[in-house]
Amino acid sequence: MFLKNKDGILGSLLLVAVAANMSTAYADSDEKYCGLLHDDSDEFAACWYVGGAIGLTHVDPEGEVNGWSTSDDSSYGWKIFIGRHLTPHWFAEFSYMDAGEAGLENRNPALTALIPDAAITYKIPSLMAGYYLWEKKEGFNLYAKAGVASIRTQANDSRIGEQKQTSTQLVWGLGADYRFDDSPWKLALEFDSYDQDAAALFLRVSRYIGGERKKSKPVAAQPEPIQEPVPVVVKVEPKDSDNDGVMDEQDACPQTESGQPVDETGCALFDGVMAGVTFESNKAVLTPQATEILDEAAQTLNRFSLVRVEIQAHTDSVGSEKYNQQLSQQRAASVREYLISKGIAAERMVAKGYGESVPMASNDTAEGRQQNRRVEFKVIDTDQ
Repeated sequence: MFLKNKDGILGSLLLVAVAANMSTAYADSDEKYCGLLHDDSDEFAACWYVGGAIGLTHVDPEGEVNGWSTSDDSSYGWKIFIGRHLTPHWFAEFSYMDAGEAGLENRNPALTALIPDAAITYKIPSLMAGYYLWEKKEGFNLYAKAGVASIRTQANDSRIGEQKQTSTQLVWGLGADYRFDDSPWKLALEFDSYDQDAAALFLRVSRYIGGERKKSKPVAAQPEPIQEPVPVVVKVEPKDSDNDGVMDEQDACPQTESGQPVDETGCALFDGVMAGVTFESNKAVLTPQATEILDEAAQTLNRFSLVRVEIQAHTDSVGSEKYNQQLSQQRAASVREYLISKGIAAERMVAKGYGESVPMASNDTAEGRQQNRRVEFKVIDTDQ
């Protein structure tokens, strides 16, 4: 009984392979991923997905027909499905399942010997709505689903006396799936129950299809600078009000604290947001742009060898408070380790994650959340 549905299983695998090739232009890292929330965006792209599954089934027709009853209720099955991921939590799915066969035997041994392979076949199309437990863009998730199914049964031999029948029944299911990082592919293990007649435990593979590429905005041509006539300037005695070594005329920060290291504009170094220090989505891995900026920061720290700084990492409020705290601590530590690799003494730096506790802007807007995802340097000791 366990091998009688092998042609259906092979057919299912073929359908999964065809579905996997329906979309070849899936989004890259600079695109809007299908069905995925970005770390730097709150957009969710509702989209379609397709897939297939194989596994074990339990099929057991109720009652007895002409002396025939179930002798083997275990089989192999396969199914194909198409669905739409509507929101981070909700999805809808239509599937067609070949649940295999329920083996039969008759109270009359002679009839059993006459039809030794007597069986009832099961074909089940269904329509269900589902709900994901967590709002996640990758990794493991749990889901539940429920809906209606049309169970179609038929005897494989006309002498059995069971005619083709169709019944509409409620169906529910539970599952656990895994979405690979930055990928349209998902792998799941799920259990479906079709009233009292059938149940299935399947391993399923699915793939999101589609994806919308973000169009880059055209860069406006910069006009040639207009040569202004040089004005006549009355020479005055240079003045440095805050004693930072930068004259007031060039000092963009005229009230810098005494002894604070400053740049050529007179503004404090290592005291504020390090613009451009970003990480890979939902990770503590520095981007190439971030390492370039930190290379410059390392050179400046070497110039002021007695300065000690606190490296502060912040997140927005998306996700749990505990998770954001852990992620910010990992990101602050990642910046510190990178600067150590560039020759900065470890005792000169303290890494501290603040999670979502110190926002710069409102977390109610995408722009505000982007500002809140940042790295800052704070001078904690200096002796030039």
